[in-house]
Amino acid sequence: MATLRARILTGFAAVTLAGTATAWWLSERFASSLVDRHAALLAGDKAALVSRYFQAENPVWEEWFTDAFYTRAHGYSFTYFDRHGVEGGHSANRPYAVPLSDQARTRPNPHDAAWIERLNQPEPAVVAVYPIYIVRGGHHVTGWVQTLVPLAPQRAGFAWFRVGFATLTAASLGLGALALLALMRPWSRAVSIAAESARHWTPDRTEQAPLLTPRNAPELQPLVDGLNSLLARISDRQRQQQQFLADASHELRTPLTILRG
Repeated sequence: MATLRARILTGFAAVTLAGTATAWWLSERFASSLVDRHAALLAGDKAALVSRYFQAENPVWEEWFTDAFYTRAHGYSFTYFDRHGVEGGHSANRPYAVPLSDQARTRPNPHDAAWIERLNQPEPAVVAVYPIYIVRGGHHVTGWVQTLVPLAPQRAGFAWFRVGFATLTAASLGLGALALLALMRPWSRAVSIAAESARHWTPDRTEQAPLLTPRNAPELQPLVDGLNSLLARISDRQRQQQQFLADASHELRTPLTILRG
């Protein structure tokens, strides 16, 4: 049968691990949400930025666009489409082609904000679309800029967070177990003192507190008081028996003396 200390440590470990697993799940959800939001902002901002560098009246792909926007450093790629949705060029680091979204093209006011889409195939990614337009009695779209931000490199940047969280969790679990053992040690010592005093108990010590009361373990006070009360009753019964034997011996001594004479 497991000892009380083992049960307490096991319960502490179970609760800590359950809390850690929950915290890990919540942190993963938070990190994923943060990465997705950052990727969406990056894709939208870069799509709007690149669109400004095209000549709105007659947008044409130029080769200097390939390396002009630090696409590799910022972790995105872009593609240019004409107003009919036909691809006209893309940055050199584009991993794969993504068709221009029909929903982005048919929006009533595409210039208000970038169109954001999230892809799952061929990999998790965020795509943003922003128009190239001129304003002449209204907004006239003359082309489109599409940016692509893969999520895998963005999420890899949070590897330090996972490692740090795992290290902190392991350290907290170990320190918590040591602290629990340190807190349990005075309590265990108080129990040992009470048990040792009970082991050396004799009826004549009843009047002088047969069991020592542990000062640093107040939760044991009711138990010690109950044992002291029990030992006091046992001592009283033993004294009553001794008194009865003494009285009976005295009462029998006189008749026996007479009979002997």
